[in-house]
Amino acid sequence: MTIPLAKRLKHRIRIEHSVQGKDRSGGKTTSWEPFSTVWADPGASTGGRVKQTEKGGDESIPALPVRIRYLAGVNDRMRVVFRDEVYRIEHVDNERQANRTMLLTCKAIPTGAR
Repeated sequence: MTIPLAKRLKHRIRIEHSVQGKDRSGGKTTSWEPFSTVWADPGASTGGRVKQTEKGGDESIPALPVRIRYLAGVNDRMRVVFRDEVYRIEHVDNERQANRTMLLTCKAIPTGAR
């Protein structure tokens, strides 16, 4: 039995977009501002790609698939905030090109890189 979409979208996420600005000395700054807060169905977090650390070890960067209702303007230059964790949107899939649901493939952003 398939669970209706409305019942699966039970978590709130915030989608943010970057805004370019200038600091007091005229240099460029980047800040993140809310684009939209939506109901979502985050899938199970998986160990994503492996990144080399500075000390020669490997670090797994978690991947998080997130399904939302279709929202025009969402793209892979944005990010998702879910449960105080920040994820970069790597890919946006308008499922079946039907403008009903979107699957966002996201990768965690390490705390120091935000």
